[in-house]
Amino acid sequence: MNRDTAARAIDTFLRALGRDPDHEPALVGTGARVAAAFADELLVGYGVDVDELLSQNVFAGKTELVVVRDLPIATICPHHLMPSMGVATVAFAPEDHIVGVGTVARVVDAFARRLALQEEIGERVVAALQKHLAPRWTACRIALTHACMSAGAAVRTAPASRRSLSPAGTSTKPSSTERSGLRVEETLKLVGSLARASLEGGAMVRLVYPPFHVLVALVNGLPYAIEDACNHAGASLSEGEREGACVSCPMHAYVFELATGRLVRPRGFCDDQRCFVARFDGDDVVVLDPGALTLVGL
Repeated sequence: MNRDTAARAIDTFLRALGRDPDHEPALVGTGARVAAAFADELLVGYGVDVDELLSQNVFAGKTELVVVRDLPIATICPHHLMPSMGVATVAFAPEDHIVGVGTVARVVDAFARRLALQEEIGERVVAALQKHLAPRWTACRIALTHACMSAGAAVRTAPASRRSLSPAGTSTKPSSTERSGLRVEETLKLVGSLARASLEGGAMVRLVYPPFHVLVALVNGLPYAIEDACNHAGASLSEGEREGACVSCPMHAYVFELATGRLVRPRGFCDDQRCFVARFDGDDVVVLDPGALTLVGL
């Protein structure tokens, strides 16, 4: 990172906003301070080789469950360059290899201290642990308060705190266990399945899973599932228009991303859609409910 260039860019940005970083006492040196904050703290995750970190700290061992709770994290929203802060909880069921809780914390921090969306952090943590530990299942739950929402106009129409769950693994019902007040009862509860062929050609299929209705579709050949009832008016998204990797609400102008449930437009007037887990199982697509991951305190 070129700190001098970054500092000058911040000063130029302030001038474009009508401020004078050369003469306003509170702004003198702000460019350099902001550049240092990003280089030394907020984006240090780019300098961490997570593969090397994990490969050097994995050791043989097996236990029924590993949970690392309430890890403090901070990240920078790539859309607004504003911070999001909160906690992460990581849980996995080891097969033959484990890693220390300190290493798990460092992995989470490495992926968080970047320009990253909340969902990306959890997905990258899970992918890294799956790659190096090959556990039976892994999950990462993140709860963040977003400054871009709490400080902006969106605070009037959308909650500033968001939670996301990124699961992976093949075990759908690990045995119940209790460790330090944490109870794991069930993960990735089966919602239903449908023929893979029914999704070809851009088709969108609705699965009924009381109290949820789930929309399933292929995006670039991969299956994805989001809640079918638009959270604004309850309209069935399966009756909306497919727009490539997105679907529009048949009642209003809301457009959602099929792979993530994220509201694409218009921003700030409606929540993102709830996501489910969809996987290929031979000639079928199986849909699972990540909300069934029951971790007390998670």
